[in-house]
Amino acid sequence: MLAPASSLGTRFVRTRVRLAWPFSPWFVPFAAAFALFERWRFIRDKVAAGPESPLDPAALAWMATTTHALGVLAGSALLVVAWRALGERMPYWRIAGITCALSLLTGFADLLRVRSAELEGAWRMAAVTLGGIGGLESVRADDAGLAAAFAGLGVLEAVRLILLGWAQSHAVARPFATGVAVTLSLWLAIRLATWFTLDLLAGRSGFGGL
Repeated sequence: MLAPASSLGTRFVRTRVRLAWPFSPWFVPFAAAFALFERWRFIRDKVAAGPESPLDPAALAWMATTTHALGVLAGSALLVVAWRALGERMPYWRIAGITCALSLLTGFADLLRVRSAELEGAWRMAAVTLGGIGGLESVRADDAGLAAAFAGLGVLEAVRLILLGWAQSHAVARPFATGVAVTLSLWLAIRLATWFTLDLLAGRSGFGGL
């Protein structure tokens, strides 16, 4: 945000970024640890319930959780870079803290997708609508790369992205639509890159052979 400096005539100085911590600063590490532990427990239980693996489910869950944590940090860094390109300063650790706090919604969505297989009728459709299209068997069967990249596309993910966009627009005093547009653009770019990469690793041409 830019504000006129009375002692500098028509020159401008940058004011303090208005982005509050999602919790008191001392509580952020505890909130992050709780979110990561819940994700680790969710992945561990999911792996343990799946086909037998020579690797320990807890170890696989730790690897997946570490990858998720690094993804949160990297995604926050990309948001900082995107706003810097627009001429705005975004505080890295605060946006990372907010991203981590909102990842609790992602964890809940993951749980709904898994539980949707045990539900029927309207309850199952509600779980898929909230948790993401990855709960649909037809989506998982058609294209594994697409299913993995966009599995979380649902109401809770939309709420998470909107709240993250609002926090950024509030921080730099930009229109709400701008914050959401930056967030959605980065989200879509990461999902498309994930889809393309997973297809290549599976021996297919990118984007399901489109």
